[in-house]
Amino acid sequence: MSLDDDLRRMDDEEDMIFDLDSADDLDMGESDVLMDTVDELPLEVDFDDFNEDEDTVLPPPRMGDTENRVPGGLTGNGQIGMKLNVDVTVVLDVTGSMQDMIDSIKENVINFRTLVYERLNDKLKMKRPDRTLDRMRVRVVAFRDYNFDWEAALQPQHGPMLQSEFFDLNDDADRVDLQTFVDQLEATGGEDDPESALEAIHFAVNSDWDTDSTSKHRHVIMVFTDAPALSLEDERNATNIHYPSDPDMPRSLSELYAEYAGKMDPKAQRLLLFAPKDQYPCKEMEQWNGSSLIPVESDGGLAELAMEKIISMLTGSL
Repeated sequence: MSLDDDLRRMDDEEDMIFDLDSADDLDMGESDVLMDTVDELPLEVDFDDFNEDEDTVLPPPRMGDTENRVPGGLTGNGQIGMKLNVDVTVVLDVTGSMQDMIDSIKENVINFRTLVYERLNDKLKMKRPDRTLDRMRVRVVAFRDYNFDWEAALQPQHGPMLQSEFFDLNDDADRVDLQTFVDQLEATGGEDDPESALEAIHFAVNSDWDTDSTSKHRHVIMVFTDAPALSLEDERNATNIHYPSDPDMPRSLSELYAEYAGKMDPKAQRLLLFAPKDQYPCKEMEQWNGSSLIPVESDGGLAELAMEKIISMLTGSL
């Protein structure tokens, strides 16, 4: 079955649920729903506790419209409201085969907030005005290979690891700065197949996540790659003078998981892997808390993955 066929099939499965909220998180008695196989990837969120006679949906908000999003207060239609703040760190492979996905990210990244609202309202049939997306921030960690792409480190757009700060998508200036950052990204380098994806995930885990106690949170890491990752134990890392001197850099996948589990709120953390299932270390990382693997083909499979499907998975994880 082709990826297009599989994605069309997923669109037809209206009863699929992707709800990673725990009962403690929602205080509603909902249980975690985890997918056993990639074939059951969901595109919908099903809330069990809304009133059946309420058909109200939230319109996409105006940029900066936060005055009626008060925790414990009332939303515009008089319902009890709770703010939901979402931080997304996009971990993006920017080696030679990734140009199509890079172009798609460039075109859509500043529209993530609007697209998420549209998906919640139109595709997910959201009927809970008590849970409203108040703020969304996005940062990007773009990676290549420390062992092959270090020579271009003096050229900012071609280095082995490029990182932005968080940009608030409610803020006009931040949206411009985010667009400027992603516009510099080009698909180049990565002469051998394994890339420095795990180092990039380390930097993503250590993002400056929003922890405001007055809001609910989702901290999402979205990884896009069509190649395997270079092992953190690889001896080339130990002898590479250009490898990061960060003393906190994990030296194994298990250490990276410990960092992921220890530094991110387990109720808020989400990890979406858009990557080849048969490549290291996707099978291992698929088992992490809050993780979901969306399989693609090696060498160009991401080009077939429409942004609508990416937004569907992002929205489902909220």
